Amino acid sequence: SAIPAAIPGILIPYYTTYVLGVPDPEAWLGILLVTYFGAGLIAVPIWMRLAERFSKLWTLIVSAMIGTTGGTCLFFIGDGNTTVVTIIFLLIGLASSTGMVVLPSMVADVIDYDEFLTGRRREAQFGSFWAIVPKFVAIPGASLPLALLAWVGYVPNEVQSDDVVLTIRLLLGIFPAAFNIVTVLILV
Repeated sequence: SAIPAAIPGILIPYYTTYVLGVPDPEAWLGILLVTYFGAGLIAVPIWMRLAERFSKLWTLIVSAMIGTTGGTCLFFIGDGNTTVVTIIFLLIGLASSTGMVVLPSMVADVIDYDEFLTGRRREAQFGSFWAIVPKFVAIPGASLPLALLAWVGYVPNEVQSDDVVLTIRLLLGIFPAAFNIVTVLILV
């Protein structure tokens, strides 16, 4: 679940410039980031309420499905379609906050269940693992997409080839969506 969260921050500037193709990509970068993070912030109490009412797992699955659908849509949409892209970023942003509130709560449940099974409290082991995994994901999540773009021929501040544009679409849309699906499969 950390991989889909790591990639968009790196690739949104490339998406606004080379896929969305708007005249002022920096302004649209700001609009999309505020939409994404603002929606995530607003959604925190909603996800908490849904997790209490239904279940944490159900809430996480619904969130992952929203993120998967949104990411897949980003693959197909571009070429100045700012209204639809903004709505998609709103939906993906809404889904993004479950990783900040529901997953840590699930870790607490796992710790309690582990104590029930073993009779031992092992918060340190679980906490260490929980803290280190995102760090291991952050480095490749930031560097591998850029390396892949360079490999397919990305040249800064130039018109990009179809291969580069396709790679940006894949990395921002399909790649995180696939990891969302893997996350759900692991949790189910």
